[in-house]
Amino acid sequence: MVFALGMSAFAQKALISSNAAALIPTVDTVTNTGSKYMTLPLSTPVTGPKQTVTISAVATLISGTGAGTVILQGSIDGVNYSTIAASQLQGAQTATFTLTNVSSQVYHWVVLGAPFPYYRINLTGSGTEVISIAGKLLSTVGK
Repeated sequence: MVFALGMSAFAQKALISSNAAALIPTVDTVTNTGSKYMTLPLSTPVTGPKQTVTISAVATLISGTGAGTVILQGSIDGVNYSTIAASQLQGAQTATFTLTNVSSQVYHWVVLGAPFPYYRINLTGSGTEVISIAGKLLSTVGK
C-alpha cells in the first residue's frame, strides 16, 4: 500500500547575512550588544498556495556569557520588515526567542499560510559575548 501524506517539500534555503563584510555569508557573528540579520535572498522568495514555512535559527556561543534575543520577521518587498505576529505561528510560539548561556541553541518557527514572501532572523546580543548566528528556511506545499 502507498500512503500520501498530503505535503511536498522544497529544498532548504540558507539565510544569508545582510552584513557585506561577513566572511561566510551563511554565518555571521554578533559581539556584545550588536545586532545582525540573516535574510532570505531576494532572488528566492517563498511563493505558491497553501505554504507552510519552517525557519531555523542556530546560535552558537563563541566566548563570554551568552545572552540576547532572536526575532523572526517577515516582509512583502524584501526591504521593509516587521515582527511576525504570534497568530501567524503554529501553536503557542512567539516571534522572539531568548538566548541563554549555553554553547549552542536551535529554535524552529513554523509560519502558517506563509503570509510573507521574505523572511529574516535578527540576533541582538545583550551582554558580554560573541555569538555566531545561522539560519535555514524550508517551505512545504499542502495538496
